Amino acid sequence: MTEQICSAVILTALGLEREALLAHVEDQRQVEQSGTVYDMGVLRCDRDLQVAVAEIGAGNVETGVHVERAQNLFAPDLVVFVGVAGGVKDVSHGDVVVASKVYGYESGKADGEFLTRPEALRLNHRIEQHARQIINAGDWQSRLHSDGHDPPKAVLGPIAAGEALVSSTGSEIYERIKRSYNDTVAVEMEGRGLFVGAHLNSPLPALVVRGISDLIDDKDAESDESRQPVAAANAAAFTVELLCQLAGKPSPIELGTQSDLKAITGSLENAYYLNVDRLISDPSVLQLFDGWVNESIRGIRSWEELDFPASFKLRKLCEAAIERWDGVALPLEAAVEAEEVGSRIVFDGFVRTRNWQKSDPEVGITGDFEIDPHIYIDAGGRRVLMLIDPRWVTSATGKGAFQRGGISMSGVALLRDVDEASALASPYVLAPPVNGRRLTRQIFGD
Repeated sequence: MTEQICSAVILTALGLEREALLAHVEDQRQVEQSGTVYDMGVLRCDRDLQVAVAEIGAGNVETGVHVERAQNLFAPDLVVFVGVAGGVKDVSHGDVVVASKVYGYESGKADGEFLTRPEALRLNHRIEQHARQIINAGDWQSRLHSDGHDPPKAVLGPIAAGEALVSSTGSEIYERIKRSYNDTVAVEMEGRGLFVGAHLNSPLPALVVRGISDLIDDKDAESDESRQPVAAANAAAFTVELLCQLAGKPSPIELGTQSDLKAITGSLENAYYLNVDRLISDPSVLQLFDGWVNESIRGIRSWEELDFPASFKLRKLCEAAIERWDGVALPLEAAVEAEEVGSRIVFDGFVRTRNWQKSDPEVGITGDFEIDPHIYIDAGGRRVLMLIDPRWVTSATGKGAFQRGGISMSGVALLRDVDEASALASPYVLAPPVNGRRLTRQIFGD
């Protein structure tokens, strides 16, 4: 698992569980992918976290399928199942259980009697450590609406998962759990599918968080109506706190030297975005292109329309143009705080991406941030906005970067305007992150 997470897919079985989570999510929008409806949005942590929430119904098999689907669609850093469960030991109504491991209690051999063959899937170590810290500190309870009663507690412990709804301590399944999995804290129906699905998509980590809505024997329709919403809200609050801890804080941006510029721009073969219009308008490179670029790019609607010789030559000219840059660039946050309008700026970190689907290549860029594709970064108390001209997205990989809703990337831009609440910049080049987890020496050749 990476040191910090940028995105998570959160699955629930019930609508009330989904609603409890969405109460914490901002910038919500619904998308349908492969028939599944996801509520996309952002958790406002120290470092914004992109989430996709889906209500998928009950069952381990269904959950495993949706983990596979989520991995293919979103490539998340973490998959989570959040909801309610029945308490088995050491918990009360409303308490929260984080699964330290998940037992598949149906694993065994059906002989004259059922012979268990214990199967346990363990929680990722880093997630477990952060869960312990949150449990010990108790800060997650600040996300709850206080009702004057004693706040719920959170525990880290084993959960048993199978295909049966366990509603009686006299049932054969309950007796099996108590006999063969006697440290089980709660019982539910999806955790095993989540962990198995994540395991098959290794190294994707999985997390199960459950609020206790019943203690098995006291489960009925009337009590579910009153207790399940409370248990779901408590589980959602703990989950959000844990996800924010795992997201961490933004990496300090310490770029700005000539070597930093070279780290971003040393090779443009893997760049997501090369703004040719911006590059050829830079005073230091006006003679370099010698009119060729204007003829080559006239009328194109995307970089992909260029044939290979033109594409190759254009990249090489862009690299040569950047080589001519003199001086250094300022770190984005420092430039914005000092209102250094007209300066070249660099950044390396998580950015939000918006409006790719709304862009119309026939219309082009309008300057309207409600319509046009753009990225933004919050820096120095201001929101720094950068319009993205779809013509200069260099590849399918680049297109995917701008469709995700948020991604780590590095870039060089021109700071054009600053006011009290926002700033406007025009990007020259956007590339894979320098400090992020996707950086390899092969990307930049250093």
